[in-house]
Amino acid sequence: MDINKYFSANDLETIEAEVKSVEKEISGEIVPVILENSGRYTIAIYRAAIIGALMGFIITILADRYTDWFTIYDPLIYFAITVLFGIIGAIKVISFPFLRRMLAGKNLLTESVQKKAEEFFLREEVFKTIQRTGILICISLFEKKIIILADKGISEKVDQELWNKIVEEISDDMKSKNYLNGILKAIRKCKDILLENGFSITPDDKDELSNKVRVQREK
Repeated sequence: MDINKYFSANDLETIEAEVKSVEKEISGEIVPVILENSGRYTIAIYRAAIIGALMGFIITILADRYTDWFTIYDPLIYFAITVLFGIIGAIKVISFPFLRRMLAGKNLLTESVQKKAEEFFLREEVFKTIQRTGILICISLFEKKIIILADKGISEKVDQELWNKIVEEISDDMKSKNYLNGILKAIRKCKDILLENGFSITPDDKDELSNKVRVQREK
């Protein structure tokens, strides 16, 4: 997944401007993160290779048994065809992201994005605010998932279920690849939740974390 296909330089500036605007009303600090992916999911490639090899083996047996034009006497040919189909299966998964997502499985995708979000929470020191009011909004493009993590000062008053509800509300944007609208909507909804729970900006409030969008490209 190429971030440049979904977020232009202007889009990133729009997100940064939205964060800056929202933080003029709340005492929280919002940190947006965009990832091309949260894992390589080699398990999906292995699974595709196994499925492809199995299909190749079954097709070869059926063709050999039930057709007159396809007859095999050498076991090595069975082996070669099986391996070939396995390679084709692996290539297909590498070439088509939706197949890799499907074979990786929903649970692994979610766990991978959650882990990456937690890594960025620590790496970007979202916890490093005076009142512990940092919020990380992480979008992972390959998985089409968004994770919202709030620091201790907020999570003591706001249940994680509210953040999960935001994720559910913008899931359509993720599925339709309308990522910009999704992340802007998430930022605004975070603002609404914070204001509803008493996290309005105070006279001594400072901008403690950068509004810049953190981007990680596939290695």
